[in-house]
Amino acid sequence: MITLQGFPIPPSDNEIKLPIYRRGGGMTFVDTNTYKKFRMDLQIWIIENSRHLTTCRNELRPLIDNHIPMKFEALCHFHHARVWTQKKHIKKFDVQNRTKALCDAVAKALQIDDSQFFEVMMKKVAIDSGPESVTIKIW
Repeated sequence: MITLQGFPIPPSDNEIKLPIYRRGGGMTFVDTNTYKKFRMDLQIWIIENSRHLTTCRNELRPLIDNHIPMKFEALCHFHHARVWTQKKHIKKFDVQNRTKALCDAVAKALQIDDSQFFEVMMKKVAIDSGPESVTIKIW
């Protein structure tokens, strides 16, 4: 099993692309500023963790080379106020809308194909302090 800590939290699906309508009709999509910032944060994280990523790739190599399905677990650490109201009710805040972007980002960081992630589990974790981030386990 490998563990990646402090991974940047990707934006939700509806924060990745922005529709732009053309004058003559039609539409195109461009990356949002939120998604651009995430990609920059991801590049910084990859550089800062390059040695650990190499170790992780080597540990996953037998699974990759033998096409063995992998399990992917993500603990998404969000500040308490984003998850719970002051009256201790759950806020409307989907973590599942970040699944595809997170799997793609982890696959990019590890330089592997995310099609081997056969089982994906996402959990919200409320934190009182510190940076919001994701802890990922793959086995």
